[in-house]
Amino acid sequence: MPEPLPTRGTITAWTRRSRARLVERLSDLDYTRLYGRFHVCDDCREEYDEHLDHGPACRSVRRSMEDRRGRLPTVLMLMLTRPGDWLTVAPDADTATKHFQTLCKRYARTWGEPLRGP
Repeated sequence: MPEPLPTRGTITAWTRRSRARLVERLSDLDYTRLYGRFHVCDDCREEYDEHLDHGPACRSVRRSMEDRRGRLPTVLMLMLTRPGDWLTVAPDADTATKHFQTLCKRYARTWGEPLRGP
């Protein structure tokens, strides 16, 4: 069992500085996939920008345009937490990645669209 990493202490609330850093970071992101127009490959369903003339994964030229302009967000904030003894649940990065991929698949199956967000 590896030694736990040192922490700054228990987080109990959002401070004014932490909220300001979050807002600053979120304002720098590109929200095209959430509220803009972009291409989706008809064969592999991968999303890609208009400057490409083929799908990024399968290189197919069959595509459709997805227009998400005017759409309101369905989930404002989603926080993923682990128990205090998180190493038993996710002992390595591969396991944590599989957990997140499972969440994305369940979301897509339930809501009929992929989970998107910053």
